[in-house]
Amino acid sequence: MEASEVIKKIQSAKSWKEVFTKKSNYKSEYKAYALLLHPDKCSIEDAEDAFKKVTEYRDYIENSYTFKDGAGVTIKYSSREIISEGDANLLKKSYENYNKLMSLKDASSQHFKKYLPSKAIYDGNKLTFCVDYNIVSLHELSTSFEHARWILSRMLEFSAWLDQVGFSHAGINPESMYVVPESHGLICGSFYHLTKIDTSLTDISAKYAHWYPSYVLDKKTDSKGRKISPKAQFNIDLELSKRTTIYLLGDKSGSGVSLKKDYNPDFINFLISTNGNSYETYKTYIDLIHKLYGKPKFHEFID
Repeated sequence: MEASEVIKKIQSAKSWKEVFTKKSNYKSEYKAYALLLHPDKCSIEDAEDAFKKVTEYRDYIENSYTFKDGAGVTIKYSSREIISEGDANLLKKSYENYNKLMSLKDASSQHFKKYLPSKAIYDGNKLTFCVDYNIVSLHELSTSFEHARWILSRMLEFSAWLDQVGFSHAGINPESMYVVPESHGLICGSFYHLTKIDTSLTDISAKYAHWYPSYVLDKKTDSKGRKISPKAQFNIDLELSKRTTIYLLGDKSGSGVSLKKDYNPDFINFLISTNGNSYETYKTYIDLIHKLYGKPKFHEFID
């Protein structure tokens, strides 16, 4: 495309999506715009203004890659890195819990480590997770119905694996999970809530406290009036996964009731119901999807 045509395209754009094809490609596309339109390289009238507009869109995209999670930790992620900065104790706990999962040697864990970053680097002030694919955070993300369904299937599968190896993640939410568009996979990028099943759950995400099963928030005390911490159970991850799916469908509250007017009530009822065994829940979900929507089809993820 000629520079003059590119300038017209940029000038008429109403959002970054009309200038950049994907968030994950914005760096290479911005470089191409710079080579074509930078004032040092292009003397066409309006080229400088067009380049300024492209730069503003680039800055907007880059700012969307930074957010704070429910514990106040600052998350900065790029296509293949997740960097956490904040409370040193939380970062250390996340690093240690990640290593616990990575140390598992059973055949099932070798397969399901695909949901984990490939490498972690911790220096006390910063925790960096490296991944092998381009990723997109679920934070502030709204997806198509088809993509929300397959993201849920991955979260339920991840939850079932953790249950099998005796853990509850206890912090699945839009700020801890990342989509892998190329493979329709999922990566978990936070582990400081991870707790062994049937041990005391000492920490939950305050921002998403209302998404947890009710027993987690029950205020119980012993005979001396001391608070009794609830036990971590596998169904925490199931409930958080379903609430995250509701979030992806546009209901940021996670309640899901308002979605019944737009989606099949049986599907929404599954999202807002309480389920038992994690494996049975996963199977129930897959059977429900096949019943309601037939065999799965590939839908390209556009970030």
